[in-house]
Amino acid sequence: MNSIFNDIGFDATKKGLDVSSLRNKVIAQNISNVSTPGYSASKVKFEELLDEKLGFKLAGTRTNQNHLPVGRANNDIHNINPVVEASTAPIPAGKVNNIEIDKEIVELAKNSLNWDTYVNLISFKYRLLSASIRRQ
Repeated sequence: MNSIFNDIGFDATKKGLDVSSLRNKVIAQNISNVSTPGYSASKVKFEELLDEKLGFKLAGTRTNQNHLPVGRANNDIHNINPVVEASTAPIPAGKVNNIEIDKEIVELAKNSLNWDTYVNLISFKYRLLSASIRRQ
């Protein structure tokens, strides 16, 4: 069954929200452990996995069997999951751990922008749906 919410764009946006939420938790954990001796910073690996499995060649949705297929046929983003990896970087001399607070704050800001973008995309999709329902 083909639903209005069953398209790669919507699925990618939902996955983006999930990844962004996980990334926010990992960054917050890193920041909260900035003074913990021996703590190893973690990061979320997702975009690399996405590129590796899909090659950023997502397929278009065919609404008619006479339409030409667009992109790759394998665009199942559901099977690509983020991985949290601990850093293997050594602890610099004179430091208690390998967390760079400035870098973590920048990553947190970037992640917040990504989150806002995903929320706006989903909100836009619902506004379009709502507008089309009212016009019927």
